[in-house]
Amino acid sequence: MKLLRKLNLGVAVVGLSAVFYHLFIDRLHIPAVSIYLFNVVMFFLFGLEKVGDSEKKSGYFYIFTSLFIFGLIILSEFSSSEIRGWGS
Repeated sequence: MKLLRKLNLGVAVVGLSAVFYHLFIDRLHIPAVSIYLFNVVMFFLFGLEKVGDSEKKSGYFYIFTSLFIFGLIILSEFSSSEIRGWGS
């Protein structure tokens, strides 16, 4: 679990650095779906760490939240692709 804790710390530092850069230095030009997917990965990894540390209730909540957000992203992408004419 020590490796996962270090990985989560790195993910949190990357996320906070991106927010700091976006708010105080210059605008980040990345698509919104990339930010959502970053949050999905972050919540999932935090959930795995919590489950491994025997905090099962909060860990499974993190994992459920990440899967729920991922499902919303998939639904959003499929519905927007049909609007743009990609669906049949």
